Amino acid sequence: MTELLLTELLLTAMLENNIDLVLSNPVKCIELFGHIVIAWMWLKQGVVANRKLVRKPHQEDEKFYLGKLQAMKYIFRFELPKIKHWTKLAKQSRQYNL
Repeated sequence: MTELLLTELLLTAMLENNIDLVLSNPVKCIELFGHIVIAWMWLKQGVVANRKLVRKPHQEDEKFYLGKLQAMKYIFRFELPKIKHWTKLAKQSRQYNL
């Protein structure tokens, strides 16, 4: 069987009225999608901060933008990798609900 993306898996389960599969791991799915959204927001902030830093801002503004970049790096290094495990868990739940 070809491995489906998690969203495809859940959407297919909804169309098939497979409520057990859809609700088998809702907390991790919400956390997974939340982390993706938050990472996207930090990426957008990082792009803006980087653009501002290129223009050599005032020292206080520079610290602010460097802080934004540091926070973005933290999210991408420590928080975003968690979604790989959560995706695996959600996909495995399909095996148990067939």
